[in-house]
Amino acid sequence: MEQQRILHITWQRLVDDASATCPRCSDTGENLDAAVDILQPALSREGIHILVEKKRILPMVFNQNPLDSNRIFIEGKPLESWLHAETGQSPCCDACGDNECRTLIYEGNAYEDIPAKLIVLGILRAAKTIFHIEFAQYTDQEASFFDRTNNGKPIS
Repeated sequence: MEQQRILHITWQRLVDDASATCPRCSDTGENLDAAVDILQPALSREGIHILVEKKRILPMVFNQNPLDSNRIFIEGKPLESWLHAETGQSPCCDACGDNECRTLIYEGNAYEDIPAKLIVLGILRAAKTIFHIEFAQYTDQEASFFDRTNNGKPIS
């Protein structure tokens, strides 16, 4: 029996004293969950399990570096590196106050929340690089995910 391989994903975001976060972090969390839910069956067929760690950044730490919030790492490497994307910043709200928070810039579009489609792409690129596998075919459910996912609309 082949040993289960693990793909580690870490997502870090501000969580304030009332256990609240901002809308962009909340949306990214939902998008991450959706991406993992849709990809786990395909990766399981390859003997790979996705392990997600959700880290809380406390307000005191966040205030020192707001751009550390809403970051995803796959095997310790930032998502933007897997995507050959850039990061930017824009004013945030709610738990973040007046801080400028992280955005992801991909193919000329800036996203405040990280879309599930980009998380899926990052995971697939990481799996290909780390485990040397290709994903030539998706199940109907997996393919329909790409058709129905219309979240993460660009802000620019």
